Amino acid sequence: MRYGMLVAIGGLLIVGGLGAAQSREVASPEDFEKAMTDVQGTFGPLRRSIEAGDAAEIASGAQELTDIFAGVQAFWESHGVDEAAGIAKTAHDAAASIKAAADAGDLDAVRPAAQSLGGTCRTCHMAYRERVSDGVFKFKDGVL
Repeated sequence: MRYGMLVAIGGLLIVGGLGAAQSREVASPEDFEKAMTDVQGTFGPLRRSIEAGDAAEIASGAQELTDIFAGVQAFWESHGVDEAAGIAKTAHDAAASIKAAADAGDLDAVRPAAQSLGGTCRTCHMAYRERVSDGVFKFKDGVL
């Protein structure tokens, strides 16, 4: 009985973990827009955590961004937009650097990585996105 219960709980944890990993899949333009909303919603609190010097919150936000940008990179790759995929990889790597620095307690290394990450957002938006309204963007015509 206990073994069966443990197997059931373990199965739920595995399925839940897989679901969480899949939630970062960016397969459609709608998924992409959701990912960009998530980036915006994560980057602001990350900046505040950096200002406050809260290593645990920095690491958490940076991990979230790392996961998002992995999906964004895969999205661009699936559409054959190699330059945008490269920008997303740079963003992913910058977020991973932020997390590694926060995990190591090296808050001095966090700021340059965060600036690099912010720069990738600007670079991609200049090339592939256009502002529709304040804080709202869409793909430029012909991008996809």
